[in-house]
Amino acid sequence: MKRVLFAAGGTMGHLGPAIAVATALSKESPTTRISFIGTGSGVESAVEIPFPRYRIIKVPLPRTLGISLFLFPIRLAIAVIQAMRWVARVDGVVGFGGYVATPVYIAAWLLRRRIILHEANALPGFANRVGKALGAECFANFERVGSTWDCPVVGMPLREEIIDLAKELQQQGLNDPSRESFEGKKVLVMGGSQGSIRINEAIWSAVPRLDRGITVLHAVGAGNVDRIPMEAKRDGYQGVAFISEMAEAYRSADLVIARAGAVTCAELLALGKRAILVPLGHGNGEQVLNADELVTSGNAIAIRDAKFDSGWLTENLLRALALQPRLPSNPRLSAVESMVRSILSSSSQSRLTR
Repeated sequence: MKRVLFAAGGTMGHLGPAIAVATALSKESPTTRISFIGTGSGVESAVEIPFPRYRIIKVPLPRTLGISLFLFPIRLAIAVIQAMRWVARVDGVVGFGGYVATPVYIAAWLLRRRIILHEANALPGFANRVGKALGAECFANFERVGSTWDCPVVGMPLREEIIDLAKELQQQGLNDPSRESFEGKKVLVMGGSQGSIRINEAIWSAVPRLDRGITVLHAVGAGNVDRIPMEAKRDGYQGVAFISEMAEAYRSADLVIARAGAVTCAELLALGKRAILVPLGHGNGEQVLNADELVTSGNAIAIRDAKFDSGWLTENLLRALALQPRLPSNPRLSAVESMVRSILSSSSQSRLTR
């Protein structure tokens, strides 16, 4: 494909992998014309993307009975018509799930354009299930999806700096024995693209009671910096809207506290970082499944969202720091390379059928 439209947005969990693949594709094939399509209401509206961007309306899948369910097919049809304008100009689309992907997949099928998709989660979402049904060429992050869909398991398309750090750690190995105290320990806290009220409040309440030997770098989310309470603003606590240098933040972190988004879990696994994971329970419940691999490997403790509070955190922080993290023997770092190779392959034929 020489003209490629990337369908991604809503959260960095969709957009981040898309940018990673698109950036690598532009380096591998400078003549390939790359563009992005989103809804304009997600994180894609605030993130700098070095490619042309287009917009269609947002069409969330209704989860309850009501007027939104009645309007869903109408809004979906409008989004498909909008998407067809841009899909008609390219040779194929590359999707990563989310609200924008469903109408783009349908538009590509109607126009008989090639579809490539990547499923990041352990439980596929609605959009990628639609793409799979329409004959997309699929790549998976988890073995359970790869075996079910009979598609290559390539891991998560990670940013170049994360891949470089993972390779560096693989060469060096983890010189990181079990923790027996808080002295000099660094905790990295993330709540997703927009932050997490649950995680933020638990951290803010716990900080005044934490041992002074521990430091906290806390990504509170856009718009939440002004909400940091005075009692949390002690020496050793740094609250920021977001972290731009994630590789360096990961490098220095002894423990990561985060949601269990697919990208976060893939990064933690590749880097062999110990973690406390607080999976979101909504959606398909995919975050609970995403966390399982890290819990099974001994790299993480998972706690239900409803039970995560400052009391639980202060009681279990030392236990989390005592985890013995392991680097994967065969890190899944080939996702970007595999997808770029597939996009550029003229011999790989779309399986679109009607």
